[in-house]
Amino acid sequence: MNKNDQAILNLDKTTAEINLSINATYVVSDGKLEMLKMPESGYGEHVVEWLGGNMHRTINSETRKAVRVR
Repeated sequence: MNKNDQAILNLDKTTAEINLSINATYVVSDGKLEMLKMPESGYGEHVVEWLGGNMHRTINSETRKAVRVR
């Protein structure tokens, strides 16, 4: 796996190899791997909502620091 690869999936073994040099949140639901990228600003959060044992939706928010003008 080179630095730009996000994940390598092995469906025969139902395993995944992820690149630990990429900052992200990974969610596994229904046997599928989903990568939630880090917010561009570097500040924010990922909320995963589950419904009936399955991922229902994700809420991604980004926070930006206020810029003070003097």
